[in-house]
Order: sequence, then structure tokens, then C-alpha cells
Amino acid sequence: MSITDEKEDTPVATPETPAVEAAASAEEEDKEVEELLNELKEPNENEEAVNKLKESTSKLTNTIGHIAADIDSKFKIMDKAKTVDAQVGVTSKVQGAATTVGGLLGQLKIGEKVNGVLNQGPVKHVTTEVGNLVNKSGIKDAVVNVGKEVQKVDEEHKVAAKALGAVTTGVDFVANTISSVVSKDEKK
Repeated sequence: MSITDEKEDTPVATPETPAVEAAASAEEEDKEVEELLNELKEPNENEEAVNKLKESTSKLTNTIGHIAADIDSKFKIMDKAKTVDAQVGVTSKVQGAATTVGGLLGQLKIGEKVNGVLNQGPVKHVTTEVGNLVNKSGIKDAVVNVGKEVQKVDEEHKVAAKALGAVTTGVDFVANTISSVVSKDEKK
């Protein structure tokens, strides 16, 4: 038996009707999907702290780069270094030495010899036994459990985010101090 509107003979939706249940279920699913998407979009505290640190580090790097360029333009350090290198030939000598050492190591086949020793019976056996001992002793599980506990403490007390915030503050302080000192020197 269905309920009808007294004014019209159309069925009225009740909580028991399949259409209402399906709509409610679809709404709940939509809300769950929306919440999951919001979690994906919004960075957690640690990610925000890392992003702030990246910005601060970038600012400090730019500040130091500008100062280095300013010093170089005043004292022509790069030009002098290039002149010395051209006269003495430091770059070409270093490149030649690196090529010679690389060739010598290739001829000696040190990498192949090390792999050969590592794959020999006694060394391989010791490595396998140590791995088995670690697994049997429970050290591996203990380390995993300690890691999980550290992660819980960090989630509760936001240690990583706070530490990153402190480092970010320090980096910003250094960058701002350098910038203010340089701007004072430029005014003189």
C-alpha cells in the first residue's frame, strides 16, 4: 500500500521507498567522495611546513645569488678566475686527470672484482645468515614498531611540523638579515 497526497493521486515519497533510499545512499557516497577529494587537495601540517621551508630556502638562495652577483660585478672575481684558468690550464688538467683515473679504474676492473668477492661462498653465506638472524630475532619487527610509535608521537605532538617551522623561521631570519645589511651597504 502506498501513501498518496490527498489533493492529488500521486504517491508521496517515504523513507521506505527505494527511490528515497537510493537518493540518500547516493548523497552519502557523494559526501564521502567529496571528503576524500578534499583530503587529497589539502596538505597536512608537515607538507605545509615543508612547502614553507622550500619557499624560505628559495628566498635565501636568491638573496645569496644576488649578493654573489653584486660582489662579482664589483670585484670581477669570475673574470679573474677565468684568466688564471686560461693561463695555468687548471680545468684542462683536472679533466685530463679524471679521464686518466677513470681509464685506470676501468682497466683494473675493481667493480667486477668487488662483486666477485661479495658473491663468493663465505661472504654470501655470512650475509644470508645475518639476514636470517635479523628476521628470527625480531629486530626487524621491533624497528618497524619503533618507527610506527615515533610516527604516532609525531602525529600527536606535531614534532616534525614544529621543527620545520623553526628551521623556516631561522632561514627567513638569515635571508632578511642579509638583505637588510646589503641594502644598508648599498645606501652608503
